[in-house]
Amino acid sequence: MIAIDTHTHVVPAELVELARAGEVDLAVRDGAQGTVLTLPGGFEHSVGPVFSDVAAKLAQLDEDRIDGAVVSTSPSLILPLDDAALCRAANDALATFAAAGEGRLHALASVALKDPDAAAAELRRARRTLAMVGVQIGTSVGPTMLDAPELDPFFAAAAEERMPVVLHPYLSMVGEPAPGMDRFHLANVIGNPTETFLAGARLIAGGVLDRHPELVVMLVHGGGALPYQLGRLAHALAARGEDAGL
Repeated sequence: MIAIDTHTHVVPAELVELARAGEVDLAVRDGAQGTVLTLPGGFEHSVGPVFSDVAAKLAQLDEDRIDGAVVSTSPSLILPLDDAALCRAANDALATFAAAGEGRLHALASVALKDPDAAAAELRRARRTLAMVGVQIGTSVGPTMLDAPELDPFFAAAAEERMPVVLHPYLSMVGEPAPGMDRFHLANVIGNPTETFLAGARLIAGGVLDRHPELVVMLVHGGGALPYQLGRLAHALAARGEDAGL
């Protein structure tokens, strides 16, 4: 049996250098355990060797008895990379990282969904030029939910290019904690699965999967809370209808 890790993150050195140069909205400091990136909201991301060094990533795979991996940029960078030029640079760096992985690494593209047409174009470039195998997006585009019609050009391109779309929560980690989630890492433990459930529910109820039947979507972390509440969602849609509101 071949074991492939489809959900593991890296931060290529090129992105750290862009942050040092002030081109990415991240603060950078060097500590005893490696480089630390700080987002505007204060969230910190340590970038040790396993995040930035191909040899260290392959060694981790060997230690965990994993044959290969599909790598993506850290989801904490979804907001800082919300720019077409930065996503292009990130994808070039990630493709180079994966290419050095002795055939064991493949990569997911990043796109800036605030411009759906540009995101669709970058997805096609990532597929056709960089040989990337999918695309990672957040569970929303800021306040815009993923079922918004203006995002359809991106989802259409993903379906046409047969590029799986990986949904990863991010707002719960980098935004202001919801009431009651300010302690005990609950913004991650509860916030992330709930955020993923909401995004998945909007894709279903909002008709995205109906409009793009060839679209393949992966919800990380076992689908978040969606598998446990899918029956409740199905009952609500049957009983109330998609547009019933409250």
